[in-house]
Amino acid sequence: NILKLNKLENQQIFPQVAEYDLGEQLDFASHDQYPGGHFHARHNEYRADFHGAELDFIRAVKQKSFWVMEQQSGITGWEILGRAPKPGQIPLWAMQCVAHGADTIVFFRWRSCAMGTEQYWHGILPHNGIPGRYHAEISAMMKKYAPLMKEISGGVPKAEIAILRSYDQERAIGIQPHHPDHRYIQHLMTYYKALHRANVPVDFVGEHQDWSKYKVLIAPLQFLLTEAHLDKLRAYVEQGGRLVVTWRSGIKDDSNLCHTEGPVPVRFAALTGVTVAEYDCLRDCEGVVRWDGQDYKCSQWCDVLDLSTAEPVAAYDHEFYAGTPAITRNQYGQGLTWYVGTTMSDALADKFVAEICREAAIAPLMATPHGVEAVHRVKDGRTYLFLLNHNESTQQAELSAGYTPWDGEVWTGEIGP
Repeated sequence: NILKLNKLENQQIFPQVAEYDLGEQLDFASHDQYPGGHFHARHNEYRADFHGAELDFIRAVKQKSFWVMEQQSGITGWEILGRAPKPGQIPLWAMQCVAHGADTIVFFRWRSCAMGTEQYWHGILPHNGIPGRYHAEISAMMKKYAPLMKEISGGVPKAEIAILRSYDQERAIGIQPHHPDHRYIQHLMTYYKALHRANVPVDFVGEHQDWSKYKVLIAPLQFLLTEAHLDKLRAYVEQGGRLVVTWRSGIKDDSNLCHTEGPVPVRFAALTGVTVAEYDCLRDCEGVVRWDGQDYKCSQWCDVLDLSTAEPVAAYDHEFYAGTPAITRNQYGQGLTWYVGTTMSDALADKFVAEICREAAIAPLMATPHGVEAVHRVKDGRTYLFLLNHNESTQQAELSAGYTPWDGEVWTGEIGP
């Protein structure tokens, strides 16, 4: 059995079907990957982080390596066409899939077809069948990396941080986003992108999967809260886990009825050490969070927090609630819970991710220049580090100790485009 999930829109990760449930019945998951698809509104925008998230999510469906059943092999398009892949981009996109856990790459298609809706969904060969640049690049990549594919088959990245992705929460937030620009996936991506920029491996997990192996569980927007789900979150923290909870958590039950028995976040209060006295929907402005003497932007929403057992980490520096906590930390059992009362800017998310990684003793794979992605797979005790340069120019990086080039070449510190 093959689970084949088509990418839908630039900012959506498979919202229509509960893939965790479907995946339980199948042998392996697969995915279509079109980083240069004509459906992307801004073709020159950096999207390696979002496409990395797509791949990490398809790996999460079975929590093991996966296939790519359609890998982009040329220009895409139906009535409108996308941009031409630049030299080296098609192998780069394919190897990003491999780095995130793909065991098989199937390029779509072999030859551009002469009829039908997808006449201009270009293949490895053009309409005339004469091999060109796409064929040459893909052929060279296959010859070089076929031995590697056999060597790492079944290996996956090893993550110490997980992001909880919930279909019920996404649908509930989709019906009542509160702020017109608020979207569930984009909110999760705030955290994923910051981890991606820091080269910290991350897994996606479902509500019914095992979280015990992760040092940190990021659980944004726990809008719907049942006793069973709360008990599982509580047990995770009691046993030493670090939980990240955000605004609009503990609001409703699974029948969409608002909890009325106490202040928000209802039933989360002991776990988070905070209650929400008021909240502010930032319809016409951005906010400011001050942390360690530096100002960072925030947006969309601000929970005005009262503290019981939590300690303040960062505070708002705008509106009538200036000086009140925006981000808190609360010891609970052997673990702790972070509460984030706003939507963070990229700079604030970077600061937050650095802090939770420092506290949990989680180290990044390595430091890289902007646009250079570091990803790894672990197989039989050996770690394979992939350095993927999504820039158009050669970049420099210092290789972490203990690594040697897989192809036997001398490491020069240069990563070509």
